[in-house]
Amino acid sequence: MNQLVARASLILVLGAVTVLGTQGKDKNLGPGHDRWTVKTSAKSNEQPKKVTMAKLKAMDPLFASGEKESKADREKYDKKVHPKVIGGLHEGQIITVQHAYVQLLAREAAQNKTHNDYEDADYHIQINDTRDDREGCYIVEMPDPQFVTDATLKAKVTKARADILKLLKITKVSDSGNCIAHPVRMSLVGQLFWDSAHSSGTKPGGGRGKKQCKQDAATLWELHPVFQVIAEPNTEAGKPALSCK
Repeated sequence: MNQLVARASLILVLGAVTVLGTQGKDKNLGPGHDRWTVKTSAKSNEQPKKVTMAKLKAMDPLFASGEKESKADREKYDKKVHPKVIGGLHEGQIITVQHAYVQLLAREAAQNKTHNDYEDADYHIQINDTRDDREGCYIVEMPDPQFVTDATLKAKVTKARADILKLLKITKVSDSGNCIAHPVRMSLVGQLFWDSAHSSGTKPGGGRGKKQCKQDAATLWELHPVFQVIAEPNTEAGKPALSCK
């Protein structure tokens, strides 16, 4: 009898391991690659500088040659911030963007068939400086806390991800993106970051942007990681919902 019980228990355990392994594979999650050290680190206790979205959108590219830096540049700065100052700002600087309308939130966790590698489960967030204009969006990102090693930043990112879901009234984040029919106005605090992985000589934003942004992000400059969101007064209350088609 004891042998039968032990054998049955072993079968159950093996079955559970198989299921868990399958779930892990389906989720296909793991730390990213491109400039990952910079994306998951920030001087989060530094006093942020207030910067308008208009200034961020108008910032010159990090490299004088345009939107495309050399392979040597990418390798040199893969694990550290770039010291070059652009318009009084530099990568790695902690900034606050005020009066930002959050228009879309996506969780980057779908299977990556193009690169055949892990997805990092970042929150991809599209913002703009007006409620109705969805094109030419500015992109900010929040990493998944499980892939952040710094304890202070991990705690802040965990809270920020919970806070933004609460402000947007979202319970489940879609990989393709939750379009926000009533964009929510807030301030976002994070690190200025140059997303070199999406460098393109034809589009200033590297052809990024989901749904209504139509792959037309304004720039490769981002806030990444964002580690604080702050609600602002709803000055657009009562306006009709925007189309999400």
